Amino acid sequence: MTQTENNSKKIKNFVRTFNGSDHTEFYGTIRTSAIRSMDEVRDAYRTFATAIRETKCVPIFEKNFIPLFKKEELRRVRAQVLTEGGIETPPLVTFIDGAPPGDSLLGGIQWWGIRPHGDASKPERIDAQTMVWSNRHFHMCYIASIHADSGENPTLQTESSFQAARLRLENLGFKFKDVLRTWVYLKDILDWYNDFNIVRNKLYATRDFLASANSIPPASTGIGAQGGKGHIFLDVLAAKPIEGHPACFRLIQKSIGQGPAVEYGSNFSRAASLSFDKRTTLYISGTAAIDGAGKTEMPGKPREQLNRTVAHLEEILKEQGGQLADIASAVLYCRTEEALEAALSEISALGLDHVPMIHVIADVCRPDLEVEIEAIAIFNTPMENNPHTTKKHDASC
Repeated sequence: MTQTENNSKKIKNFVRTFNGSDHTEFYGTIRTSAIRSMDEVRDAYRTFATAIRETKCVPIFEKNFIPLFKKEELRRVRAQVLTEGGIETPPLVTFIDGAPPGDSLLGGIQWWGIRPHGDASKPERIDAQTMVWSNRHFHMCYIASIHADSGENPTLQTESSFQAARLRLENLGFKFKDVLRTWVYLKDILDWYNDFNIVRNKLYATRDFLASANSIPPASTGIGAQGGKGHIFLDVLAAKPIEGHPACFRLIQKSIGQGPAVEYGSNFSRAASLSFDKRTTLYISGTAAIDGAGKTEMPGKPREQLNRTVAHLEEILKEQGGQLADIASAVLYCRTEEALEAALSEISALGLDHVPMIHVIADVCRPDLEVEIEAIAIFNTPMENNPHTTKKHDASC
């Protein structure tokens, strides 16, 4: 891994670089603070465009954390800056109403890109929501910002959104069981998260999705955010191995400090991993201060909850062969500005200021949870079999 950090007072830019046998991956995090004008927004998008241009990669996804009422204006500015910057294939974009801290116009930009080596295949943009990419190990599909009909009630929107994701995957030769990771954004999450879980659980138990109630679900984030007029939208990452080529897919249901989320009614795995070329990418689900019995730890105490959340992240990483320093990209969600201030103080005390992490104000899935962190980590350690891990495919695991 190599890393680049370019900083100004209001824009902190991280780029993590990982070399594979037939491609190089780039994970970028642009963390902004106190962005008060559209000129400053343009500076942030210019930073993004420069990173894409200098890495010579094909960007796959881009997540923008914004105040939703500025979405269309920010969309226009982004498009103009990327065009001026010569970005021929813009990434799939998701605009997330994460209420950037301090009334900032932009909370940050998170992106992932691929630069193929030689004649290796390039990621292909199918439409405004879908990218596919194949290397010699696996086929991959990313679908961004899947929305349902905003006229439906929240539970119907949930079913419609997941069915739309399934149909898109099937049209591209994937099945929903190939999904490694979902990101689910729910408006007013505390009002209907239990109802959401009931619908998701029911869908996952069907043959069209995961075949049975005992099937292992993908990793996921479920967070209080909005992307449009509806109550739900989601991003989906799916992958399947190429026969005869070594790649290993795993779903991690629990860690030493946290049990399976399905035991308290939320159907997701703690993490999903993809291993090839003696390298592992670990997609860590939204993680909060929840103990092994599914109970909230340190209710209502953001600093203490941040400490427990980081401990749980570290447990998952260590069990799979990584460490906190391997985090390539992360998002810290905090319920209030006060919770964020306390959480950032604890992050500094733990010596984690270097972690490429965006800070967002958003409701977590329980009223007594103040913070949540999701992360992607990459490390060059071959993954060993782990008692908390379930194989997703049998290819060279």
